Amino acid sequence: MNITESLEKKPDIPNEIREKWQQIITLIAKTVGVPAGLIMKSDPPQIEVFLRSETKGNPYKQGERSDLNAGLYCEKVITQRSSLLIPNALDDPAWAKNPDIELGMTYYLGFPLTWPDNEIFGTICILDSKNNPQGAAYKELILEFRQIIENDLGSVLENTRQNAHIEELRHYRDNLKEILYESTDELKRKSNLLEERLRFEEMISDLSAKFINLPNDRIDREIGLSLEQIGTFFHVDRCRLFEILDEKKHARVVHTGHKSHVGKMPPVFEIKKILPWTCRKVVQSGDCISITSLDELPEDAAADKKTFQKWGAKSFMIMPIIVNGSVDYVISVGSIHKEVFWPNELISRLRLVGDIFVNVLNRRLSELALKEAETEYRTLAETTYDWVYWQNPDGTLRYVSPSCERITGYTAHEFMKTPALLDKITMAEDRDLVARHCHENAGKDTMAFQYRIRRKDRGVVWIDHACKKVYGREGEYLGYRVSNRDITDRKTIEVELKKSRERLIEAQRIASLGNWDLNLVTDELFWSQEIFRIFGLESEDFEGTYEAFLQYVHPDDRKVVKKAVELSLTDPEYHYDIYHRIIRPDGNERIVHERAEVLFDKKRKPFRMSGTVQDITSQKKMEKRLEDQLAEINRLKQRLEEENVYLRKEINLLHTHDEIIGQSKTIRKVLKQVEQVAPTSSAVLVTGETGTGKELIARAIHRLSKRNDRVMVVVNCASLPSALIESELFGREKGAYTGALTKQAGRFEIAHGSTILLDEIGELSLELQAKLLRVLQDGCFERLGSPRTIKVDVRIIASTNRDLAEGVRMGTFREDLYYRLNVFPIQVPPLRDRAEDIPLLSWAFINEFSEKMGKRIKSVPKRVMETLNGYAWPGNIRELRNVIEQAMIISEGTLTVRLPREGINDSAETITLDEAEARHITNILERTGWRIKGRQGAAELLGLKPSTLYTKMNRLGIPNKRKKETLRT
Repeated sequence: MNITESLEKKPDIPNEIREKWQQIITLIAKTVGVPAGLIMKSDPPQIEVFLRSETKGNPYKQGERSDLNAGLYCEKVITQRSSLLIPNALDDPAWAKNPDIELGMTYYLGFPLTWPDNEIFGTICILDSKNNPQGAAYKELILEFRQIIENDLGSVLENTRQNAHIEELRHYRDNLKEILYESTDELKRKSNLLEERLRFEEMISDLSAKFINLPNDRIDREIGLSLEQIGTFFHVDRCRLFEILDEKKHARVVHTGHKSHVGKMPPVFEIKKILPWTCRKVVQSGDCISITSLDELPEDAAADKKTFQKWGAKSFMIMPIIVNGSVDYVISVGSIHKEVFWPNELISRLRLVGDIFVNVLNRRLSELALKEAETEYRTLAETTYDWVYWQNPDGTLRYVSPSCERITGYTAHEFMKTPALLDKITMAEDRDLVARHCHENAGKDTMAFQYRIRRKDRGVVWIDHACKKVYGREGEYLGYRVSNRDITDRKTIEVELKKSRERLIEAQRIASLGNWDLNLVTDELFWSQEIFRIFGLESEDFEGTYEAFLQYVHPDDRKVVKKAVELSLTDPEYHYDIYHRIIRPDGNERIVHERAEVLFDKKRKPFRMSGTVQDITSQKKMEKRLEDQLAEINRLKQRLEEENVYLRKEINLLHTHDEIIGQSKTIRKVLKQVEQVAPTSSAVLVTGETGTGKELIARAIHRLSKRNDRVMVVVNCASLPSALIESELFGREKGAYTGALTKQAGRFEIAHGSTILLDEIGELSLELQAKLLRVLQDGCFERLGSPRTIKVDVRIIASTNRDLAEGVRMGTFREDLYYRLNVFPIQVPPLRDRAEDIPLLSWAFINEFSEKMGKRIKSVPKRVMETLNGYAWPGNIRELRNVIEQAMIISEGTLTVRLPREGINDSAETITLDEAEARHITNILERTGWRIKGRQGAAELLGLKPSTLYTKMNRLGIPNKRKKETLRT
């Protein structure tokens, strides 16, 4: 943008104009008769008293600044850009907080001042402590002075723009002078550079002409002289040609052109190690480097700089020679006595010199390689088993290997003398075949076919013929290189294999057995003709891949087939032997038997899989008829067995519960109840004394239920701490409470679709009883720390040795939960009520411990059995088992039993440990008047913490003092 059109920053007001404005504002104040006249300047976010009238009573100070949002009169003039007249600010509540009122200025008349580009400058105004009617009369006067001030603002702005324009023109003039001086110097420099380039081009032309048809033995000397000539041209001390070796890691000096006294660089060095930055730039990226001073090297070239300093280099230029996209050679030009500037125009031409050198060196290598190859080829051709010859474009033979005599009976000399002998020995039946192959492949560089020849001794030989066109270095056609191999033995074997294959195909057809072969590398699948017949397919209808084969496998069997194939490919010990169904295109279903073997390489990686497929549909149909006949036999057998239905039911009742031993009426009644309730999903409450086998009853119910395919989950409510039982039952989220480091599923989630046994259900707290009730009602609950509701299908079996009805009466067990659990109660009888089962149980325990201990008990004395029958067994079956185990330890051959106490049928009351604990706690409470806390309270006398005593009372069903009095009421 032109500087005369706009100014980003407005200029300052010159002193002569400020003095003029000072006279104007003072004249206005005196003429109108007010104490204050002001010219205010806007400087957001503030406003400044730019000039004040020199009148008596003016409270404003020049240069004083205020915030624009302070409620000043001038603020409104500036924001609205319109005049403002306030006769008396005290009459208008809107101006109540105006700072001007605090100075006594209640009258105001002001107008906005703007720059020519309509940007606000400030205001011109008069102020008075009273209503001034003359101010309005002199309004036109103020407007005239306002116009003078705005005209002055325009003049200031225009003068500033003109000065800026003049300065711009001066700057432009100076630039033109500088450009003119530089252009003259550049013209001289380019003229000199052009002369140098012409000389360099002449040198390149001379080098190119010199190396044309240069003998190999003179190449090294001429390259050295040329490098010396290049060094002289650039006025430097060193000029070298390097070869890059060992996958771009090392550099070797191939040729050099400098004085003998110059040279600290080793002939071979590890460029990637001592010149890493140069290696990346030149060898890897193919960029040219030209350095006038070592100080121009970047920071990451510190190692390179150190190496160049060691070699004494001050300036250098390194040019990569790129051949077929690879940097195999590098030209280096350098100075050790002075710093040298490298012209860009000559740098690019240096690459052309490098190309000349490299082409000459490559040509020499190619010629040497060609001679070596020709020598090797002759040596190989003369020692090879094949008959090799070179045929010129005119049909003559350039070379024939000695093996021709072994194969044809004719010597190499005979073929060289009579080239037509090649056609003459070809069998008459195959001459048309040879002619057709030559005609069809005339435009191709290679050709291969098989035909027969007749030997000199009249024998017939099969020839595998392969030929390739030969071209010279300039692309000229030189003839054919031919290799003929005697394959008579192979052809004989192929004929025999063909006959064997035909016999195999016939055998497979008779046995309905086909073979297949899968290439695991290419995924190509070969099928014999018999497999196509089994699958009802034509060969052209099948893609020949493993995935295509799977499309014909029955959908229900594909998973089995895939699994068997995967095992075969991963486990060399696995044998692929499976039966599955296939579906033909016509919808017909067949059953096949597959066997296969996988071949593995040395790295245990599979590469081939071969196998057989046999149609066994007929055999399977025969097996089905036999199965149907066997089913009929079983049906008739079942009809015979139904003659004794009652006996069978009794056997089932007694023997299906293999963990429950007994034949007493009481246990038979319990087992009958188990069979009645097991098929349902109703809740069951199993009660009985400790040691009676309540958990075995629960397991029997689960085993006979429809949920027996899942494991029954058992939770002992008495063994889990009260703080953890909720998370054990219903689960928890990570971080639900201190120590919950992981997410955990609850027992109810684990038991989904199965049965859960809540052993010692009476030990649950009232809070958990409420949550359990919800699960019983609708199968829903929430994990600890999670608002998400989980719904499960769980059958609940509860067991307890406590009287839950008494717990309901005492308030320790919820009545609604009791009725929900007590849908089908089963009372397990104590052992004393089923004494006739003691002998069976005893022998069952004897047999169990005999196997574990390696002991054999031959007999149990009658006296011992009578003693066992007469004992009250307060611990029930568990106590009997412990007594038998103790007796097994001390007995040899004959069982000797020691009962816990002497006497049979002891009339003393037998109570459980919980009952004894409850009685003791109740006695202490009675003694302390049911006071638990404090000195000589029940908790102190029992040696417990009050919280622990409350927990025990709640578990044992002992009410506190308040509950006790409520119950009595």
